[in-house]
Amino acid sequence: MEATFTGDYTKLINILWDVSNFSNWIYHSKKSKLLQKRSANEYIYHTETLLPWPISNREAVIRVQFNTDSLPALLTITGTGLQGLLGKTDGLVRVNQYKASWRVTMPAPKTLQIRYEITLDPGGSIPGWIANMFVTRGPFETFVNLAKKLKE
Repeated sequence: MEATFTGDYTKLINILWDVSNFSNWIYHSKKSKLLQKRSANEYIYHTETLLPWPISNREAVIRVQFNTDSLPALLTITGTGLQGLLGKTDGLVRVNQYKASWRVTMPAPKTLQIRYEITLDPGGSIPGWIANMFVTRGPFETFVNLAKKLKE
């Protein structure tokens, strides 16, 4: 998915560091908690994604890393699912694989161009209609909400 937003690197990074507020803008995010701040450019968090009944909610432990080039003309953000760092939560299904990448540029002042890609294996069994809902609506709704957050 690719979109253009009003904002800058600092505002975007601040939003992405505010893990406890992910449920206010990320599609179907129920709750998220910062587990470790490893550096100014890296953290690990736990998240729970709300799925429609009777499907069990999903959980993931994700390491997020921020990297900029020397200008900075390019900001890359990667999210990688981690296994074994935190025990599974009863009643939730652990996401087996998670890899997300953001390629962010500023083609003009106060303008962010974001290209977002994600690959994941949600674990367990999910009906096609629910999977399709998350594939089609999830990124769109998240970006609509991100645009609002960047304007706050």
